[in-house]
Amino acid sequence: MRILFLGDVMGRAGRAAVAARLPGLRADWALDFVVVNGENATS
Repeated sequence: MRILFLGDVMGRAGRAAVAARLPGLRADWALDFVVVNGENATS
């Protein structure tokens, strides 16, 4: 099982970066599960 953990996603720029890159990362690395620390995603 392949799991990706992403650290602090902060603000609009962080959300946009994750949204843009995550589909490619999931496909390239054949990820089964992704965990994102998004507690600061609205700031």
